[in-house]
This record gives sequence, C-alpha cells and structure tokens, in this order.
Amino acid sequence: MAELKPNERQYLAEGIKRLVEDDINVPFRKSEGVGNDIYKGLESLRQKAVEDACKRTEEQEKVQQAIANVTHDLKTPLALITGYAECVEDGMDDKNYAELIREKALQMNDTVLKIIDAARTDAAEKSKEKKLYKAGNFFSPLIENGLFDAAKEKGIKVKIGKIPDARLALSADGIKSVMHNLVSNAVKFTEKGGKISLRFYRRGKYFIVSVVDNGSGISEEDKKRIFDRFFTGDKSRTSGGTGVGLSVVKETVENHGGDIFCVSKEGKGSKFFFTLPVYKNKAERSAYAEEERKELKAFLYIVGFPFVVVAATIYLLLSPIRWYKIKKTNS
Repeated sequence: MAELKPNERQYLAEGIKRLVEDDINVPFRKSEGVGNDIYKGLESLRQKAVEDACKRTEEQEKVQQAIANVTHDLKTPLALITGYAECVEDGMDDKNYAELIREKALQMNDTVLKIIDAARTDAAEKSKEKKLYKAGNFFSPLIENGLFDAAKEKGIKVKIGKIPDARLALSADGIKSVMHNLVSNAVKFTEKGGKISLRFYRRGKYFIVSVVDNGSGISEEDKKRIFDRFFTGDKSRTSGGTGVGLSVVKETVENHGGDIFCVSKEGKGSKFFFTLPVYKNKAERSAYAEEERKELKAFLYIVGFPFVVVAATIYLLLSPIRWYKIKKTNS
C-alpha cells in the first residue's frame, strides 16, 4: 500500500480526533486513490455513531415523556383529593367526599404499583421459574378469584369460553399479570352495558387466549405503538396510565415462547390474543411426530397418485413411438 500524503494524514488525524471527542456531524469525504478504504471505514464508523446517538435520544425522549406522564397521573388525583378535603373542612355535604377521596387514592396507588412492578420485575425475571400446569387448573381459579369483579361492578356483561385440555409450562405470577392487565384494559375502555369475552383455544402446538371487548377501540396510529414501553396513546382515552403495562405483557408472553397480537378498530372494540406453547413429554412428542408423519404420507399419496397415473398414461402413449424408433435403428 502506498504511503499517505501529508495532507491526507492530517485530514485523517483531525477526523479521528473528532470521533474520539464525539463530534460526529462532519462526514468523511470520498477520496479516490490512496487511503480510500480508510476513508470509507471511518465514514461507516461515523454513520454508526450517528445512528446510536439518535437511538439514545429517542430513548431519552421516551423516558422524559414517561416521567411527565407519571407526574401528570399523580398530580391530577392528588389535586382532586386536596380539593375534596377542603370541601370536607368547609362542611360541604352535597357529595360523598370520603368515597371520592378513596377512589382517587386508589387510582394513585394503582399508578405507583405499576411503576414499582415495571422497575422491580421485568418480563425475563417473571419468566425464570416455570411450573407445569393443566390449563383448566391454572385459569379457572384465576377467573373465579375476582378477575372480572371490576367488569361486573361496572355493569359489563362477561362471557367465558370452555378451557381445552392442555399442559403449559408457566411462570404463575407472569401469566396472572398478563391476564389482569388485558382484562383491566378491556374494562377500562368498555362502557356500562358493554361486553367482554374471554376464550381459550388449542391449535396444534399452541394454546391461545383471547380477550375481546366492544369498547372504544384503538386508533390505527396508536396500534403501531401500543406495545412500546412508556407509550400511553390518546390521553383522552387512557384516563391515566404509565405506558408500561402492555410492554411488560409482550415481554412476558415472548419469554414463555409465545406471541401477542392486537386487532382493533376505533369505536368498535379490541381483541387481544396471545399464544403459549403446549408442553409435551417425550412420549407425547414421539406420538405427535408419528401423527405428523402419517399426515405427510397421506398428503404425498394424495398429491402423488394423480402424478403417477399421468406419468403411466404418458409412458403408455409414447411406447409405440419408442418401439418404432428401436425397430428402425435395428433395421
């Protein structure tokens, strides 16, 4: 490789110094000839630094927005509590101020608990220790122990489907948190007299849980980001929230080997459904594999039989021509 010219060495030295000092705004110019690969490499490094800086800025903006959201969500009920307390002091009795204060205090408590839950226990931690459960044995007690109490108090009709037989490897706290989050969101965005349904399905290797409501729904714009951490969507619709619930739900489901999806139309309601792998022991996996092989054989037979018939027909039709050619060659 030829030696760099003095002006090229100076240019590269100044450029490297800028990168070291985090001055990444000045691009490296393209240069033909000596040192061109070096220029390209440094420019690629600079562009990567710009991308990383942009990502850090986006994360910082999300955190700042989250802090603003949390501050707003705590200040609003606190201001109302203060106002209600003053009304009590003034002897006003036109409303049940004790109940209103209790309601706002519970709202603040819920917000704080969500923040603590997100900070203390991420989805990976929730999914570390799993135990085997029969689907019915896990979900039935959860439903019976108050999963839909808030919906019933609000006058929302609840429909629960049959739980199919399946064994699941679950972190109990993690999946309980997923269920409570999805159901509480459905209750929050469904008006009195609305409907919520909880259904369970087994499709091949996966167990599927769906939570469906006919509430306010989600806009197309918000649907793209509802699983992003700290995203709270339209404030007029969310009625307070930290933006961590659905992101933790997604991480928890994914750490169980499943996935979560949302189908929603604004004003028409929402459907959230998530999948969980069905657990099979060695004997069951062997039986399942044998069943798959039988299905594959049947499929190949169905597809292959017509092919064999067509091939045999073509062979028979071409046989006289082959016989004629052979006879002509021998003669």
